[in-house]
Amino acid sequence: MLLTNPTQEVVRNWVELASSSGMLRVARLRIVGIYHADQTLASIETRDYLAARKVDWISLRRFDCPLREDPFVYSPKCYLGYRELLDEADGLVLSPGPDLPPRDYGETTSLLARIGQVQRTRFELSLLAALFGTGGYKEVGTPYIEERPEFVVLGIGLGHQELNVALGGTLVQDIPTEIYGVSTADEMLEIAPIHRHESYRHFRFPGEKTPPWVYHPIVVDDAWSLREPRFSRITEISVLSRHHQSLDALGVDLYPLATSVDGLVIEAIGHRTYSGVLGVQFEPQSSEVSMEKKDLLEFEATSDLGKRRLKDMMTFHRVFWQLFAKLLSESNAARMGKTADTGRPHY
Repeated sequence: MLLTNPTQEVVRNWVELASSSGMLRVARLRIVGIYHADQTLASIETRDYLAARKVDWISLRRFDCPLREDPFVYSPKCYLGYRELLDEADGLVLSPGPDLPPRDYGETTSLLARIGQVQRTRFELSLLAALFGTGGYKEVGTPYIEERPEFVVLGIGLGHQELNVALGGTLVQDIPTEIYGVSTADEMLEIAPIHRHESYRHFRFPGEKTPPWVYHPIVVDDAWSLREPRFSRITEISVLSRHHQSLDALGVDLYPLATSVDGLVIEAIGHRTYSGVLGVQFEPQSSEVSMEKKDLLEFEATSDLGKRRLKDMMTFHRVFWQLFAKLLSESNAARMGKTADTGRPHY
């Protein structure tokens, strides 16, 4: 499995997720963390972390090819390297991160945009364009995803947004101002918690030790419940959220799988043709929600209602990672030309 932006924090979440107390169960899992030579990444810290914990099933790969300023312009050298990467993998996970440059989806930049590593997102959008045959990569021939329709793509947070943009979609650059019509942290703290997609206390009270995330409920669409009936049996699904942007116009062949309770923010997407392609705005990989033992006090689950919500949240995330493991196994089976249990590593 390929994993973008393999910082120490990103890798630590996956080490914990696949540990004995984590929720991901994939036999012979192998992860290759990929990053571009031009992006800022403290790879030495990540390697030291892996070495100190004797994690031998995660490795890093530095990718070097001439990226275009416009990530959707075809780059022959990059394309050859992308195919080599994808040929060896069963799936691709696009990690969370800061905002995409709005020019990548044809819009001017809001003063509220929190643009991060441009070289990183340029690399990841270019890789997605090659995978799905969008932009200048349309001229190459059959899109790679058509050659391997079982290939798994999971976009998380920023990755969810990159997936949408790579397929022609756009983004809401700031949820509070564009969707809820508020412009201050004070106003966001006054509205109902279900409308908050990150913690605004650290804006209002900068000296306070407050995590940047919040827990809030989502509504799973019937289409996702049909694919995974266990979702429909969960009373209230809560997720960990820390984002101020969301999807606006959906990319080609993408459709909603889940929304916020008020229906104004798309929380998950699927692809109409490729069942292994998923995007989630929330962060299911975080150790705050992906470990089997969750501190009741951390979740404020001291009441019976709180305990039920915690149980429902853990059930949802457990089923989510079981679904991901199943998709990865099916992709591996298709790549190896065998039955689902191939006995081969899942890269």
